Amino acid sequence: MRSNFTKLALAAALLLPAFSSAPLAAQGVGIDPNMVVVSSTTRSGSLTLLNTRSQPVEVELTLQYGFAGTDSAGQSTVEMPDVVGEGEPDATGWITIFPRRLTIPPQSDQTIKFLARPPAGLPDGEYWSRVIIKARTGAAPVETVGATNEGITVGLTMETRTIIPLFYRKGRVSAGATISQLSASQMGDSVLVTANLERTGEAAWLGTVTLNLVDAKGTVVASMLRNHAAYTKTAPRYTIPIPADLPSGNYTVEMVLGTERTDVQDYLRIPTTGASATVQVPIAK
Repeated sequence: MRSNFTKLALAAALLLPAFSSAPLAAQGVGIDPNMVVVSSTTRSGSLTLLNTRSQPVEVELTLQYGFAGTDSAGQSTVEMPDVVGEGEPDATGWITIFPRRLTIPPQSDQTIKFLARPPAGLPDGEYWSRVIIKARTGAAPVETVGATNEGITVGLTMETRTIIPLFYRKGRVSAGATISQLSASQMGDSVLVTANLERTGEAAWLGTVTLNLVDAKGTVVASMLRNHAAYTKTAPRYTIPIPADLPSGNYTVEMVLGTERTDVQDYLRIPTTGASATVQVPIAK
């Protein structure tokens, strides 16, 4: 007996707010780079898809407006509204992908081109979209044995979606972020840190958040580092584990916004500025 079914997996790459310096993998399809940048000077950009599998992969690419943010729990999300409000920096309607549909042979690669035809008089700035890359492999037979020892062959088709950001940049753009409403409190064996981070400048801020727990002598007793993206306003929440041997007392939480992401290639990077802020937190053991 033979049956076929499709398993759908969704992988949202946020340059995510997180990117990978190595090619992203979508069910055996490598994606490099992990973000698409289209310049107003050339009005074009590209990425490479690599099929590392031993069978062909069918690929379809589409665009939808979207940007990184945070949900009510402070977790990173990708917002992709069905209706785009007036005045949003949406590049989706005037970016063309070629080819949109293709089949990549085994152990082969394909370059995808992105061509921009922006409206006349478009102001300088950065405009956004999300590239949705759907990859589908052919049915692969999987042998199983039933209760009666009758062999059953199941055809397994794998389909994945990977979402990466696209930026259209016109003119000189820069990015920065500010910190406000920084707060910290003990929550069990961790320190809960919340803040509002807001983008400044014309472009999305792609940086890092470093949190240091500092004692009265100025010694960093615990630290953590996370990638973060601020397209508009975000409200992330982080937890810093408290070292088991840390004595009770008053401590300082320092938040530092870094300006360089090791997972964003230099040629895609734009000038950014950082920021820092501190808040006091009592810790009882």
